Amino acid sequence: MIRLVTLVSFWTLALGVSAQNDSVRYDYMWYMGYDEFNGNPIFGTSVFDFNNDTLEVYSDDASDIDALATNATVCDADGNFIFFTNGAYIFDASQTFMQGGDTLSTAEYVLDDYEQGLFIEQGALALPHPGDDERWHLFHKYVSTTIHFIYSVYAPEVLHTTIDMSLNGGLGGVETLGESIMQGFLTPGELTACRHANGRDWWLLFYGNWSNEYHTYLLDPDGLHDTGSQIVGDSVKGGLGTARFSTDGSKFIRMNTINNTLGGNLDIYDFDRCTGELSNQLHINYPNSGTPGVSTSPSSQYLYVCRTDTILQYDLWASDIAASETVVAVYDGIPSPLTGFSSHFSMCSLAPDGKIYVMPATTQEMVHVIHHPDSGGVACEVEQKAFALPHINRSMPNFPHYRLGRLEGSACDTVYNTSTPVMEVPGEGMGEVRIYPNPARDEVRIDYTGDALVTEVVVYDISGRRVASYDVRVHSSFSITGLPPGMYLCQVKSDHDIITTQKLLVE
Repeated sequence: MIRLVTLVSFWTLALGVSAQNDSVRYDYMWYMGYDEFNGNPIFGTSVFDFNNDTLEVYSDDASDIDALATNATVCDADGNFIFFTNGAYIFDASQTFMQGGDTLSTAEYVLDDYEQGLFIEQGALALPHPGDDERWHLFHKYVSTTIHFIYSVYAPEVLHTTIDMSLNGGLGGVETLGESIMQGFLTPGELTACRHANGRDWWLLFYGNWSNEYHTYLLDPDGLHDTGSQIVGDSVKGGLGTARFSTDGSKFIRMNTINNTLGGNLDIYDFDRCTGELSNQLHINYPNSGTPGVSTSPSSQYLYVCRTDTILQYDLWASDIAASETVVAVYDGIPSPLTGFSSHFSMCSLAPDGKIYVMPATTQEMVHVIHHPDSGGVACEVEQKAFALPHINRSMPNFPHYRLGRLEGSACDTVYNTSTPVMEVPGEGMGEVRIYPNPARDEVRIDYTGDALVTEVVVYDISGRRVASYDVRVHSSFSITGLPPGMYLCQVKSDHDIITTQKLLVE
């Protein structure tokens, strides 16, 4: 194995957002519940507020928010509530329709059947525009009213709405509404995203029911880009479900239910934050999964699967993840004191306080808590019905991990903190790599004085997107006539190792 000593220089691009993202509070307030109904106090808006370094739960009597299942609640970088959507409309901070946001979709059921919004989990997702959190991107779906059986539920398209928070006196307004970016027999929910390894951009995956084709999109300062698709592993028999990236972005996890005959699926993939590629599918089938939820611990070591009557823990660092399955909670059978409905386990989410909150699958007031999610086995301490909300609720806000930073040392860690050196110095006896001419126009040569065989050069743009690769086992030069002018990263590889990564300026 080639061992390298790397000399790294540092640079910073001034982009007006935190390089590490560790201080943003986009998810510090969670709005949940139903609009008040005939003065009945069990209806109303409950708020989770994490802004004072501990969870505060209270009622917002001024709010008319309705959230049946789809819920995206958004704060600014300082933790101030700025907008909410249930997939049918957008409310701004004044608790009224955002300018241009009174109708997100012309789907029949949104307009006529469900005033409380979509009934699908993770049916909407909000992302800040890379480098400008005054602008937001909302991705959302809908399903047809003519489809009623759980194995047939699907979304016919993914919609993209953009929001400019500088409009309407700072309350925000819709810039572009409901642009269709993908069509097909798509999963009804499962909208999630992961920070690119550069710590600024976002990866999104869209995919179909009963499919193993994943379409990848990159959101960067220039907008949304379709970067292609890939076929990974076996087809996943889809249904209503949820999806998450692990907290560190190294895993992509899907959990869904099909029907009582086919049960449910848990699928875990490795995820490459530089390229957006999935690999190494691990599939686990359950006889029944109800309305499932998944979340990972702050360190990403443990995965929690909330499936009706049990909460399962998996060790994602184990050599055999499936064999690490541990039951950490079994439903106690005690229903909601207020509604009498069962309090089974369903949607779950890692919160800013490091705990995982679990919602029941039915409309009620109770909340379960996993107090120590980075502890193995029952030491994670699942507390069933830990506390009651001020009002009944069925939804949980859908968040990506906003505070995930750059992947230090990766080839695409190029935006905030590091530049690759003009020359990385190999370890003792390993020789040197020279890429020249630099700047270059038409052709580039590779000189290497070490013993390893140079086999490939992979070229990334400055955002970390892979744009070209060249087989250099036979010829030590390659043509770059297809590359537009600009700064690139050239990753020089042997059969199994990265020898060096260097900057290349194309004129």
